[in-house]
Amino acid sequence: MPESTNNFQSLNPEANISWKLGPRDFVFKYIKFAPWILFCALIGLILAYVKLRYEIKIYAVQSSMLINSGRGGSRMMPDLMNYSWVRKAPT
Repeated sequence: MPESTNNFQSLNPEANISWKLGPRDFVFKYIKFAPWILFCALIGLILAYVKLRYEIKIYAVQSSMLINSGRGGSRMMPDLMNYSWVRKAPT
């Protein structure tokens, strides 16, 4: 009665050969998929261009206003200082 083994290498003798393939054999093995790879890359680039071209651009802007009330000024200056968004100049 033959011995039963669970060794995968004994069931599949081609498994050892695939690890001995060089870079050239690897390229020739998968060259048949090159048209699909190029097609998918081209579709991806076209979709990325269309998205960036027609997307609404959103910019983040932040600003502040410094009002120096130390010297002179207009009559409206006291009225402006009542608003919370106006910052007084440091003295």
